[in-house]
Amino acid sequence: MAQTLASAPPPMNKGFFSRISSYIFDIRFLGVIVQIAFIAIVILGVRTLGGNFAQNAGKLGRAQFICRDGSFSYRCAYDFMDGNAGFDISDPPLEYKTTDSFWWALWNGIINTFRVGILALIATTILGTLAGIARLSDNWLLSKVALVYVEITRNTPVLVQLLLLYFSVVLALPDIREAIQPFGLPIFLSNRGLSIPWPEFMSSAPIWLAFLILG
Repeated sequence: MAQTLASAPPPMNKGFFSRISSYIFDIRFLGVIVQIAFIAIVILGVRTLGGNFAQNAGKLGRAQFICRDGSFSYRCAYDFMDGNAGFDISDPPLEYKTTDSFWWALWNGIINTFRVGILALIATTILGTLAGIARLSDNWLLSKVALVYVEITRNTPVLVQLLLLYFSVVLALPDIREAIQPFGLPIFLSNRGLSIPWPEFMSSAPIWLAFLILG
């Protein structure tokens, strides 16, 4: 008695799916997709900001952008920056008075930011170099201390570090009237910051410099 065997189904063609999966998981393909998504997010963000600006400008009214000469421009909304600032700056890099404009106060703030940034770059470069040298040292204790410092600073959010330093160090320092002088040097450390003596050039400074050079 003859038995009829059912024919087996043809094997599925896996070539197409393997090619698709290889494209999806290819690092170059993923890189292109991420770049396209980033560009799309930037365009969407600019479009959203522009729409919000136009909407808020419409709510403020046209009178907000009328210039002093009667013309209409968005830049005239910043005319108030020409008025008196009315506040003081504790350490202005340029000559500053409370009667100066907001623009001048902003310029002083920008210069102060650059000063702090440059000093921070120099200090962190020196500190990072010393930490790297200590990490490679043959001294076991010094190497482990450097390792702990590196791991804490690398794996802790900067905001947490700033809050910890502010509440545990800055607020713990004495008042400016009881400032600390490290090693008896003319450096004053308080909760207002670090004060270092610095020469202040007056109008007669060039004359005295000329006497020192020529004399």
